[in-house]
Amino acid sequence: MLYFKGDVWVIDVSQSVENDHPMALDFLRSDCSIMNTFFGKKGIRVLTTKEFFDFVTDLSLGNDYE
Repeated sequence: MLYFKGDVWVIDVSQSVENDHPMALDFLRSDCSIMNTFFGKKGIRVLTTKEFFDFVTDLSLGNDYE
């Protein structure tokens, strides 16, 4: 859930798969694309799908974002 400009947005109510699932990265890439489409239609500036995917999967970020 996100809180943005006084509104609560439920952005994903999905099931998950283990990170070793053969389709895990494809599912994640699809989720990134779907989120970009949703927020882009709301006029919110978004990263490219590749930038978003790379950010989410960047192991160098550590635990600073938890």
